[in-house]
Amino acid sequence: MAYKQPLSVFFVYHPKDKARIENCISFCYKSLQRDADKPYSRFINIPVFHNTSLDNTIPQEFYSQSNETIAFILISKYSLTNDRWNEYYNKLCGNKNIKVVLIALDACAINFEYCKTINAVRAYQFNPEYYEEEFLINVAHEIYRWVLCKNDMISENREISAIKIFLSHTKQDEIGKEIAIKIKSFIDNRNFYRFFDATDIPPATEFCKIIKENIEDSTLLAIHTDPYSSKYWCQKEILCAKELNRPIIAIDCLQEYEDRRFPHASNIAALHFDMSEPLNLTEKDLYKIVISALLETLRFHYSKLLLDTYKQTGFIGEDDIILSRPPEFCDIEKVISYDGEKYISKSKNFCYPDPFIYDLELEYFKKLGIKSYTPTSANINIYNNLKIGLSISELIESEIIHTGQFKEHLIHLSQDLARYLLTANATLVYGGDLREGGFTNFIFDEALILQNRFQKEIQPIENYIAFPIYTKNDEEIIDWKARYIKVAKMNNVDPPKDIKDACGDCKTFIIPNSTPNKYIWSRSLTNMRETMIDNCDIRICAGGKHSGYKGCMPGVLEEVLIAVEKKKPLYLLGGFGGVVSDVCEIIETGQLPAKLTQDWQIKNNENYEDLLKYIDEQGMNKYEYNKLTDILKWEILDTNGLTEEENIELFKTPFIEKAVYLVIKGLNNITQQINKLDS
Repeated sequence: MAYKQPLSVFFVYHPKDKARIENCISFCYKSLQRDADKPYSRFINIPVFHNTSLDNTIPQEFYSQSNETIAFILISKYSLTNDRWNEYYNKLCGNKNIKVVLIALDACAINFEYCKTINAVRAYQFNPEYYEEEFLINVAHEIYRWVLCKNDMISENREISAIKIFLSHTKQDEIGKEIAIKIKSFIDNRNFYRFFDATDIPPATEFCKIIKENIEDSTLLAIHTDPYSSKYWCQKEILCAKELNRPIIAIDCLQEYEDRRFPHASNIAALHFDMSEPLNLTEKDLYKIVISALLETLRFHYSKLLLDTYKQTGFIGEDDIILSRPPEFCDIEKVISYDGEKYISKSKNFCYPDPFIYDLELEYFKKLGIKSYTPTSANINIYNNLKIGLSISELIESEIIHTGQFKEHLIHLSQDLARYLLTANATLVYGGDLREGGFTNFIFDEALILQNRFQKEIQPIENYIAFPIYTKNDEEIIDWKARYIKVAKMNNVDPPKDIKDACGDCKTFIIPNSTPNKYIWSRSLTNMRETMIDNCDIRICAGGKHSGYKGCMPGVLEEVLIAVEKKKPLYLLGGFGGVVSDVCEIIETGQLPAKLTQDWQIKNNENYEDLLKYIDEQGMNKYEYNKLTDILKWEILDTNGLTEEENIELFKTPFIEKAVYLVIKGLNNITQQINKLDS
């Protein structure tokens, strides 16, 4: 079965609304995706896109490539009074394959035609002080209501669906009781009761029955005050939530001391609040609690949805037990049962969401013969001795807007590829400059984290640096090299012999401020790329800016052409835009896109025509734009382990999970072929 993304989320808005909603959309993106600076924290990872433009033109139309698509259409006076945008919005609202949620940014937005039949979220009524928080709460709840609540035991009528929050606290503790009252009051008095149903156990009821009935479809908030862990019914509520596989958030409100934390109240997300002054929870704290409960509910349900999709496509084992948290002792009964006489194995594997945890935490499962893994760690050691090159380069703002993605998409892609490949014991081959915040930085950080997780010293990355870049050996670069010395081998590549002879000792940095100097840069970069690609087995390419480069042509394009010349298997991830998208278009259509014509390149790169003439005069014009259609044909992908249909999917998918899935599928096919030949 082919992999299809289970869910995607779009924000659609007029460019004149960007200033007032940019921070809101960014807040939603970071909350629903993951923090690129914290790659091994728990995250939701729902694919989020935005559709807008840089002027009044309507954005590129998108069509659903996922099982479920939610489009948040932001309406304002600007879109309402623009005929083209009005027509575009009406067309989206009429698309039966998309769930549309209308968000009114101002009061006049309710005059939009579809507001007569679809109730719009009235963002203009949000609390201005907490506008971003209320925006996220509404967005996240709509995602839950229309997609993720299918997995919950709630009313089938999604119009009235609400996330149930079970407030677990000790009734003998005034602080815990007051915190529960504050949370419930906050929800009830701010119209959040439409989104949340905060419940507590009333007095004089049958505890066990009521606990199960209330928790089986709830997110449990454990209000963890000093006596909480020692109370029987608090322990019972935690155990019940774990047994019923429910989302749990700990509200850590310890004042002084607890002599023993209940072991089953671990392995969950937690918020800490300073209780030095009891009951000093602020409005900001209460927003944080509500948002955290909501996001953990989304993470919990979406992780199950994603892992179920992986199971259906054979990416993980058909009989493996899916968990929404890393495995713990109370999960053993899910794989082993006891019939009174003997133990019976139900399954031998747990699969839980990335990121994977340290092996030492899984030792007791190993002793029982139980394997615990994530999708990333499923293929450890499968790519031994395989050198895989990454060609990933950023885009300019207009191209990012055109793809509907965020600048973080390519960063997340590079992190995910690095994580999968390094975990599978491949060596990454990369040609990156040494600077903070670049792709090199993110890839190297992944390697550092993996080295720490596996507790072994390896050098899984070979990084190639061209002349004269490697001569710029200032303190910042020295610090950078020292930080990554255990995970990366730095390879300085000298320029070609004729350039080296002209430059002398090649120890002086050359500024590319003249045509001869740009020629030196161009030849040196080409030589570095040829050396790097000679030393890798496979090449994965994504992104790539069309202008603003320092070589003889866009860097990613040159790396593709060199890989083709050297007959290296190629993976072209065209759905992330840029040069690679144009390369895919050439292969599919046989036509040369405007941005890869020499005329366009000359018009959009300062003094580029002078450089090309200089290269011609030296007889060094190796690749010509008008010959790209002769070079870039379907045959160049014959050795990447994917069918033509799968390569087309890789050309077009904007989803990181699907792109990585297809790359891994191709690599596995190549590896199997190599193993057959070796045997």
